[in-house]
Amino acid sequence: MAALRQTYTGETRSAVVPEIHYSLAGLDSDDRALLRATLDGTHLDPLPQHLRGLLIPDAIRQPQQHFEASVLDAVSRAGFLHPELLRMVRPQRDRIDLHLQPQALAPLLRELLPSEDPDGTFRGIPGLRAIVHRRHIELYLLHSIPKATLLLPTISYRSWTEALAEIESPQNPLRWLGNDPTPLRPTELDTERDKPHAALASAILRRLQLLPTPPEVTTSVDHPGLCALDWCDGPSTAHVMHALVHQIGGISTANNLSTAATHLALTTPAGRLLLRGPDLRTGPTTGSHAMTDQQRPLTAEALCTQIAASITGGDVYAYGADPSDPLVGGYACTTTVLATTGGRQRWFKVNVEEIYPEQLSVLSPDHDMLVTLARRADASRPAFGFGVPLTAPTP
Repeated sequence: MAALRQTYTGETRSAVVPEIHYSLAGLDSDDRALLRATLDGTHLDPLPQHLRGLLIPDAIRQPQQHFEASVLDAVSRAGFLHPELLRMVRPQRDRIDLHLQPQALAPLLRELLPSEDPDGTFRGIPGLRAIVHRRHIELYLLHSIPKATLLLPTISYRSWTEALAEIESPQNPLRWLGNDPTPLRPTELDTERDKPHAALASAILRRLQLLPTPPEVTTSVDHPGLCALDWCDGPSTAHVMHALVHQIGGISTANNLSTAATHLALTTPAGRLLLRGPDLRTGPTTGSHAMTDQQRPLTAEALCTQIAASITGGDVYAYGADPSDPLVGGYACTTTVLATTGGRQRWFKVNVEEIYPEQLSVLSPDHDMLVTLARRADASRPAFGFGVPLTAPTP
């Protein structure tokens, strides 16, 4: 459970394990058996809601969801110029903590803190105010009931003032004046907008470390409840989708997968999510057989093309090895192979599927295969789950 949560939040094992122990303490034997069966892959039916929300708690109040949706937008904007932004996220039911990378405070505050320009232009999150504590910053919405809260841990008063000096304009009437909050101004209330996708965006923020850098977040007033995520590097679209529909760590109890024009779509009770990773940006690689930097991260389609190219020659022919072979709809990850031996035609089918291996018993043959391949790649052990190595030391 701890290793699974780490793939979503990036938390350290020492931080996660006590929370997992606390969450499991109140479960009866039936609930524990159901979780174990789900982790082992022997239980495939939907879990009860109290078990689905056990690993990564959702924000249960609408003001907190609304606030976190605004924070996700701010993280997206800040991450465009400063991709090394977050170190980990720590979700709790009544708040969320964002642990920042060094030098990330000023870029994030520039997008978070409300600011009113002389021409009336408003930037930031309406109603956002701050309380500076000894070792952390508390950000909250002044007009929210109950109070919506975000913590920035391990931020000193000196770091806070230096970041403000870098980004704040002395003419901003909403600039931070100390722990006594600046009253709400009319421009903040006028700028406030409903967010029908708030619950969905909040769930994404609480799992944001699935991606190595913040994604581009797009919403539209013309399509309420819809949220699109685009990212240029990191895991494939299918990889992220697989994580988001996971029985224990995912975001939805009921979902419907479909393909939009440019994205992979997930419809949930909280809204509609569109996903597009580097594989959908570049499309299938059918014209090149060499592994180049532009093709990373490797997709199933690209690997299938490489396999086809490597086995074509002599009396063996693979479809897709020739760049002129048209892509067959729905078969980008499959190649058919013809071998002519002794005047006979022998046909084979090769299918490539991206998998997400779980921890296996050392007695399993699959375990030996995973370990052997990991060592060939100069890795001390296989990366289980969604590709993030376990932080526990190798025995």
